Amino acid sequence: MNPIKLMQSRFGGHAFKLGRGKASDENLPDDQSLDNLLDNYAINADGFSYLSSYQMKPEFMGSYEKLPLKAVKLAEIYHVYTEMMFQFEVFTTSVVYLAQLKYSNVYAVFIKTDLEPINDIFGIDEHEDPTYDLVLIVQAGVKDADELKKRMTRFIEVCLLTLFYEMNIYDPDVTPSKTYLGKKIDVASLEAQIKEFKPYQKLEEFISAIKF
Repeated sequence: MNPIKLMQSRFGGHAFKLGRGKASDENLPDDQSLDNLLDNYAINADGFSYLSSYQMKPEFMGSYEKLPLKAVKLAEIYHVYTEMMFQFEVFTTSVVYLAQLKYSNVYAVFIKTDLEPINDIFGIDEHEDPTYDLVLIVQAGVKDADELKKRMTRFIEVCLLTLFYEMNIYDPDVTPSKTYLGKKIDVASLEAQIKEFKPYQKLEEFISAIKF
Protein backbone atom coordinates (compact mmCIF):
# COMPACT_ATOMS: atom_id res chain seq x y z
CA MET A 1 0.00 0.00 0.00
CA ASN A 2 1.11 3.53 -0.75
CA PRO A 3 2.55 4.81 2.58
CA ILE A 4 0.89 8.19 1.98
CA LYS A 5 -2.49 6.54 2.54
CA LEU A 6 -1.54 5.31 5.99
CA MET A 7 -0.16 8.71 7.00
CA GLN A 8 -3.39 10.56 6.24
CA SER A 9 -5.35 11.89 9.18
CA ARG A 10 -8.48 10.14 7.87
CA PHE A 11 -7.15 6.89 9.33
CA GLY A 12 -7.32 7.68 13.03
CA GLY A 13 -5.74 11.13 13.17
CA HIS A 14 -2.10 12.20 13.18
CA ALA A 15 -0.98 11.19 16.68
CA PHE A 16 1.18 8.06 16.97
CA LYS A 17 2.45 6.15 19.98
CA LEU A 18 5.84 4.51 19.58
CA GLY A 19 5.43 0.82 18.89
CA ARG A 20 1.64 1.00 19.21
CA GLY A 21 0.49 2.75 16.05
CA LYS A 22 -2.18 5.44 15.96
CA ALA A 23 -2.93 6.86 19.40
CA SER A 24 -6.66 6.87 18.60
CA ASP A 25 -6.64 3.04 18.40
CA GLU A 26 -6.68 2.98 22.20
CA ASN A 27 -10.16 4.57 22.11
CA LEU A 28 -11.62 1.59 20.27
CA PRO A 29 -13.70 -0.91 22.26
CA ASP A 30 -13.41 -4.68 21.94
CA ASP A 31 -16.90 -4.73 20.47
CA GLN A 32 -16.52 -2.76 17.26
CA SER A 33 -19.94 -3.62 15.87
CA LEU A 34 -21.84 -0.83 14.16
CA ASP A 35 -24.64 -0.97 16.74
CA ASN A 36 -22.31 -0.69 19.74
CA LEU A 37 -20.33 2.16 18.21
CA LEU A 38 -23.43 4.13 17.22
CA ASP A 39 -25.04 3.60 20.64
CA ASN A 40 -22.01 4.32 22.81
CA TYR A 41 -19.22 6.02 20.85
CA ALA A 42 -20.87 8.28 18.27
CA ILE A 43 -20.45 12.05 18.37
CA ASN A 44 -23.88 13.49 19.21
CA ALA A 45 -25.15 16.67 17.59
CA ASP A 46 -28.58 18.30 17.26
CA GLY A 47 -30.75 15.83 15.35
CA PHE A 48 -27.98 13.50 14.23
CA SER A 49 -24.89 11.63 15.40
CA TYR A 50 -21.84 10.34 13.60
CA LEU A 51 -18.75 8.17 13.68
CA SER A 52 -15.58 9.54 12.13
CA SER A 53 -12.48 7.64 11.08
CA TYR A 54 -10.59 10.90 11.71
CA GLN A 55 -11.32 10.45 15.42
CA MET A 56 -10.83 6.67 15.57
CA LYS A 57 -10.93 3.99 12.91
CA PRO A 58 -13.00 0.88 13.62
CA GLU A 59 -12.26 -2.29 11.68
CA PHE A 60 -15.02 -1.70 9.14
CA MET A 61 -13.95 1.86 8.29
CA GLY A 62 -11.03 2.68 6.02
CA SER A 63 -10.14 1.88 2.41
CA TYR A 64 -12.19 -0.20 0.00
CA GLU A 65 -11.34 -1.11 -3.58
CA LYS A 66 -15.01 -1.06 -4.58
CA LEU A 67 -18.07 0.89 -3.53
CA PRO A 68 -21.24 -0.76 -2.25
CA LEU A 69 -23.65 -1.36 -5.10
CA LYS A 70 -26.15 1.19 -3.79
CA ALA A 71 -23.63 3.99 -3.24
CA VAL A 72 -24.56 7.24 -4.99
CA LYS A 73 -22.15 9.95 -6.09
CA LEU A 74 -22.89 13.24 -4.33
CA ALA A 75 -20.26 15.67 -5.54
CA GLU A 76 -16.69 16.40 -6.51
CA ILE A 77 -14.77 18.78 -4.28
CA TYR A 78 -11.61 20.64 -5.21
CA HIS A 79 -9.83 21.52 -2.00
CA VAL A 80 -6.62 22.14 -0.12
CA TYR A 81 -5.18 18.82 1.00
CA THR A 82 -4.89 19.15 4.78
CA GLU A 83 -4.36 15.56 5.89
CA MET A 84 -0.60 16.02 5.94
CA MET A 85 1.34 19.17 6.80
CA PHE A 86 3.22 21.01 4.04
CA GLN A 87 4.91 24.39 3.87
CA PHE A 88 2.65 25.36 0.99
CA GLU A 89 -0.90 24.64 -0.11
CA VAL A 90 -1.44 21.47 -2.12
CA PHE A 91 -4.72 21.14 -4.01
CA THR A 92 -6.46 17.96 -5.02
CA THR A 93 -9.89 16.57 -5.87
CA SER A 94 -12.04 14.25 -3.79
CA VAL A 95 -15.25 12.56 -4.90
CA VAL A 96 -17.93 12.04 -2.26
CA TYR A 97 -20.38 9.12 -2.22
CA LEU A 98 -23.31 8.26 0.05
CA ALA A 99 -24.61 4.76 0.79
CA GLN A 100 -27.32 3.55 3.15
CA LEU A 101 -25.90 1.28 5.83
CA LYS A 102 -27.95 -1.40 7.63
CA TYR A 103 -30.70 0.96 8.82
CA SER A 104 -32.95 3.38 6.94
CA ASN A 105 -31.54 6.36 8.89
CA VAL A 106 -27.86 5.41 8.81
CA TYR A 107 -25.59 6.37 5.89
CA ALA A 108 -21.94 5.81 5.09
CA VAL A 109 -19.88 8.59 3.50
CA PHE A 110 -17.08 7.45 1.21
CA ILE A 111 -14.45 9.70 -0.35
CA LYS A 112 -12.07 8.97 -3.20
CA THR A 113 -9.12 11.36 -3.18
CA ASP A 114 -6.67 11.88 -6.02
CA LEU A 115 -3.27 11.39 -4.38
CA GLU A 116 -1.18 12.11 -7.48
CA PRO A 117 -0.34 15.71 -6.38
CA ILE A 118 0.88 14.35 -3.03
CA ASN A 119 2.78 11.47 -4.62
CA ASP A 120 4.59 14.00 -6.83
CA ILE A 121 5.82 15.91 -3.77
CA PHE A 122 7.31 12.77 -2.26
CA GLY A 123 8.64 11.47 -5.58
CA ILE A 124 6.44 8.36 -5.56
CA ASP A 125 6.25 7.14 -9.14
CA GLU A 126 4.10 4.05 -8.73
CA HIS A 127 0.55 4.45 -9.94
CA GLU A 128 -2.13 3.10 -7.64
CA ASP A 129 -5.84 3.43 -8.25
CA PRO A 130 -7.52 5.66 -5.64
CA THR A 131 -9.48 3.80 -2.98
CA TYR A 132 -12.94 4.50 -1.68
CA ASP A 133 -12.40 5.51 1.94
CA LEU A 134 -15.26 5.06 4.40
CA VAL A 135 -14.65 8.02 6.70
CA LEU A 136 -18.05 8.92 8.16
CA ILE A 137 -21.15 7.10 9.31
CA VAL A 138 -24.02 9.50 9.93
CA GLN A 139 -27.18 8.56 11.77
CA ALA A 140 -30.22 10.80 11.44
CA GLY A 141 -32.41 11.29 14.51
CA VAL A 142 -35.38 10.67 12.24
CA LYS A 143 -36.14 6.95 12.02
CA ASP A 144 -39.13 7.09 9.70
CA ALA A 145 -37.88 6.45 6.16
CA ASP A 146 -40.51 8.64 4.49
CA GLU A 147 -39.80 11.56 6.82
CA LEU A 148 -36.06 11.26 6.20
CA LYS A 149 -36.69 11.18 2.46
CA LYS A 150 -38.53 14.50 2.75
CA ARG A 151 -35.58 15.98 4.64
CA MET A 152 -32.86 14.42 2.52
CA THR A 153 -31.64 17.78 1.17
CA ARG A 154 -30.76 18.93 4.68
CA PHE A 155 -29.35 15.52 5.61
CA ILE A 156 -26.97 15.68 2.64
CA GLU A 157 -25.88 19.16 3.74
CA VAL A 158 -25.22 17.85 7.24
CA CYS A 159 -23.15 14.98 5.84
CA LEU A 160 -21.07 17.30 3.65
CA LEU A 161 -20.57 19.94 6.35
CA THR A 162 -19.49 17.27 8.82
CA LEU A 163 -17.11 15.83 6.24
CA PHE A 164 -15.57 19.23 5.55
CA TYR A 165 -15.15 19.83 9.27
CA GLU A 166 -13.43 16.49 9.80
CA MET A 167 -11.20 17.04 6.75
CA ASN A 168 -10.29 20.56 7.96
CA ILE A 169 -11.24 22.14 4.65
CA TYR A 170 -12.91 25.53 4.73
CA ASP A 171 -13.06 26.74 1.15
CA PRO A 172 -13.93 23.77 -1.08
CA ASP A 173 -15.11 24.16 -4.65
CA VAL A 174 -18.17 21.89 -4.72
CA THR A 175 -19.54 20.49 -7.98
CA PRO A 176 -22.72 18.47 -7.40
CA SER A 177 -23.13 15.25 -9.35
CA LYS A 178 -25.98 14.72 -11.76
CA THR A 179 -27.41 11.88 -9.69
CA TYR A 180 -30.77 12.25 -7.95
CA LEU A 181 -28.95 12.94 -4.67
CA GLY A 182 -26.42 15.31 -6.22
CA LYS A 183 -29.29 17.38 -7.61
CA LYS A 184 -30.46 18.02 -4.05
CA ILE A 185 -27.30 19.99 -3.23
CA ASP A 186 -27.80 23.76 -3.05
CA VAL A 187 -24.26 25.03 -3.57
CA ALA A 188 -25.07 28.61 -2.53
CA SER A 189 -26.63 27.44 0.74
CA LEU A 190 -23.74 25.08 1.40
CA GLU A 191 -21.11 27.76 0.74
CA ALA A 192 -22.88 30.22 3.04
CA GLN A 193 -22.76 27.68 5.87
CA ILE A 194 -19.12 26.79 5.19
CA LYS A 195 -18.20 30.46 5.62
CA GLU A 196 -19.37 30.18 9.23
CA PHE A 197 -16.66 27.62 9.93
CA LYS A 198 -13.56 28.68 11.80
CA PRO A 199 -10.24 27.04 10.88
CA TYR A 200 -9.44 24.22 13.30
CA GLN A 201 -12.66 24.86 15.16
CA LYS A 202 -13.18 22.83 18.33
CA LEU A 203 -15.56 19.90 18.03
CA GLU A 204 -17.88 21.34 20.67
CA GLU A 205 -18.20 24.56 18.66
CA PHE A 206 -18.96 22.67 15.46
CA ILE A 207 -21.68 20.45 16.85
CA SER A 208 -23.35 23.37 18.62
CA ALA A 209 -23.51 25.29 15.33
CA ILE A 210 -25.04 22.59 13.13
CA LYS A 211 -28.39 20.88 13.36
CA PHE A 212 -30.49 18.50 11.34
